Amino acid sequence: MNLNDEKIHKLTKAAILHDIGKISTPDAVLLKPGTLNDLEYKMIKEHVTVGYEMLKEIKIYEDLAQIMLYHHERYDGSGYPKGLKGEEIPLLSSIMSVADAFDAMTSTRIYKKSKSVSQALEELKKLKGTQFNPKIVDIAVEVLKDIEVPSTINQSPKNEIERERLAYFYKDYTTDFYNETYLKLMLNQKEFIEEFKFAYEIQLINTLQLELKSSIKTVENLFKDVALKIKDKADVNFFIKPNSFYLFCKDNKESIFKDFIKTLTYEEIEFKLNILDINKLKKNQEKIKN
Repeated sequence: MNLNDEKIHKLTKAAILHDIGKISTPDAVLLKPGTLNDLEYKMIKEHVTVGYEMLKEIKIYEDLAQIMLYHHERYDGSGYPKGLKGEEIPLLSSIMSVADAFDAMTSTRIYKKSKSVSQALEELKKLKGTQFNPKIVDIAVEVLKDIEVPSTINQSPKNEIERERLAYFYKDYTTDFYNETYLKLMLNQKEFIEEFKFAYEIQLINTLQLELKSSIKTVENLFKDVALKIKDKADVNFFIKPNSFYLFCKDNKESIFKDFIKTLTYEEIEFKLNILDINKLKKNQEKIKN
């Protein structure tokens, strides 16, 4: 686009910092797997103003703050925070807007798979003249058509601490294990399947009869107690309602779990160990989704 080195350098630095305002947005909103409600969307939109306010008074960042402030403006005027349109939007902000959208579409998020480069470029073309500056889209399509996006660019949790950050939406609060929603997401992550190759189900039988005879509280206490005993025996634990524990391991622990369920003695409750086929689980989830 015939920009000089100074402008390119500013845009590069602004791109690194462009979402710094999201430090003020709760994880419960940033990581929400479903549709945001109106208030949550307003909270998300605040990130551009927050980022601007953070940086505008710092001399070396004041130019970058201006670029960042307008990267969610839309060419048709329906964006935020100012509702600027067309050429009112600073050029560098408009370029960032296209780059940001392409990056978002081609990166795997915790709640969605990435688009291919060609799919992302088609989406940019569809939004040319509404969300994006037409001239910038035409150039971006030409520049990005042969780019290769590394498969490692994703938001999948890489360790136990990162998985725990998702507890807002992905925990069963009776057992403190992850729930079925999180299992569905993890089965879509290649890294998860490659790391945890062995999966088991410990199924509790006759829990409904126990609930009818005693109470829901009695059954919940049963689940809590069993979960506490299982907790450290697998690498990642899920509780799948109404009465199954799914246990994912890096190593084969079939014999360990066979011996373990023999130690579980609860009146009227039977325990059954099943070996899970991860690929079948994934296919079943995909069928349900479709």
